[in-house]
Amino acid sequence: LSDAAQLFQLAYSANVPEGMNVLSVPGVIPSQAGAFVRELDPAPVTSWNFDAAIMTPKKLALVTVITREAAKRSGAEAAVRGLLQSSAAITLDNVLFSNAAATDAAPAGLFYGVNATVPGAFDEDSMINDLTSLASAVSAISGDRLAFVASPARAAQISMRAPNLRYPVLASSAVSDNRVAAVALPGFAVHIGSKPDIEISQEAILHMSDTPGEIVPDNGAAADPVRSLYQTASLALR
Repeated sequence: LSDAAQLFQLAYSANVPEGMNVLSVPGVIPSQAGAFVRELDPAPVTSWNFDAAIMTPKKLALVTVITREAAKRSGAEAAVRGLLQSSAAITLDNVLFSNAAATDAAPAGLFYGVNATVPGAFDEDSMINDLTSLASAVSAISGDRLAFVASPARAAQISMRAPNLRYPVLASSAVSDNRVAAVALPGFAVHIGSKPDIEISQEAILHMSDTPGEIVPDNGAAADPVRSLYQTASLALR
């Protein structure tokens, strides 16, 4: 399970109806409203200003090829399934815990457009003060529901120096040692399948590249190199 996936489990899970390609997730910061009234007195009327975050589906995909002989004799298929999931988890972490802007294909990283706070000295008191500053920066959204994300080394230091910290600290190798982030969980919405969807084919033709294109695009320039799974007695796992 990737560290990003662990964070997804803590976030607001948006329900996306089947077939819907865009979802608007409403958001509002509650403010003081209402008042004590005497019996039969009218109750005050209030309203809130809602905004919305637009969610569009994103797909993380990869393909690998093994020979049918390897799949039959060495149990390679099961091992490759595990490698596909592990590799996808690393990619998911690297994208989510980055400062990259969103593209047509990929979501923005959590650090995109976020200004860092100024850290203190490297000692226990300063570490607690830094965590407090981070929590305060997201408190208007998070309330009492937040999580910290750090590198494995930094997460271990937080665990040892603040063993009674009540908020989860997720450790990801995609986060540098000089960075700790606080995530306001009520403001973090995701929709993700319950498990990776892995399919097998033995008849496809593949463009054997980590930057693949159409096999035969509109301009007629065929992709190269290509591989016929049937002709080479191979299996592709996607």
